[in-house]
Amino acid sequence: MRCILNFETIENLLTHCNVNKRAYSSHRKGVEGYNVLDSWDETINAINNGWAEGVDKVSKLIKSLSLEVSSGVHKEELIPAVAGIFFDIGLVCSGEPECWFAPQISEDVTSEGQKIVRLGLNATVSARFTAESMIERGAAVLVLASLLEQAGRSVAITQYCAVSKDTHSFLGSVVLKVAGQSLDIDSLAFWIACPDSFRRCWLRAMEVLPIANLLGCNDNRYGFPILDYGINKSDVYIKGNSDAQKWTRSNSIEWIYSTLHNQGVVSKKN
Repeated sequence: MRCILNFETIENLLTHCNVNKRAYSSHRKGVEGYNVLDSWDETINAINNGWAEGVDKVSKLIKSLSLEVSSGVHKEELIPAVAGIFFDIGLVCSGEPECWFAPQISEDVTSEGQKIVRLGLNATVSARFTAESMIERGAAVLVLASLLEQAGRSVAITQYCAVSKDTHSFLGSVVLKVAGQSLDIDSLAFWIACPDSFRRCWLRAMEVLPIANLLGCNDNRYGFPILDYGINKSDVYIKGNSDAQKWTRSNSIEWIYSTLHNQGVVSKKN
């Protein structure tokens, strides 16, 4: 059995979680190295009031970088069409219907002309992936989003969660930021960088499902991570993690530089 839930807002996800059904790992006392918040109540407080540790981590990571970014220039391309601003006499004489040339912006852009970058973060990780690595990885995602927007891009952010057990699976997503919306680091720090966004909120989302027991929630196992769910909907994608491999500061810096380069943002180490 497969259950798919796509939440358009954080509020919709929290409403789904706020169901009178038995809680397991989502509400237990925090475990060092696994959680950073001690309870469900602390988690809700961080959602409502921001997560200061995450904001501080982002600030320190930005200061550790030495780069320059430049805004991308969106050029109009002339493409063959059945109507346009001018025509090719040779094509007219040959009877070609698409004898006109019309301007078109080849990239997906906002109404203000900004290129949209769809950033997908698969928050699903194994219990062996440390809280420290989750925080560092999330900080890198937020720094990248900030730098892309400084370079004139408009970043849309979606968080994914996907697990499977035997023939059963859960596929979830929540929109954290839409293109054109301001990048609110204070609000996003919890969802993107705090381990408890997955280890409490998404686990709670699974605990209230009709297939919760089939996924192993009653045994505090929650299935196995599906690492690439959401990749086909993302321009920049951070896959899930199923092992104990650490994400370090050097991983963050390398990934940020590489992704900026791949996105066509001029970047240079000083």
